[in-house]
Amino acid sequence: MNTTLLSALGRRIYKLRLEPFKALNIWLEQYREIWEEKLDSLELYLKELQNKTQ
Repeated sequence: MNTTLLSALGRRIYKLRLEPFKALNIWLEQYREIWEEKLDSLELYLKELQNKTQ
């Protein structure tokens, strides 16, 4: 579980553990790079289309 639960004075206090999120971030980084490239290409294509219609 990525959280711990502390019970104090009838309140629930959650504390996130960073380690699982660090691992997730490393795994997602490869996909971020791919999507950034694809979105950059899309942006260039849309700009070319826009320039053709002007």
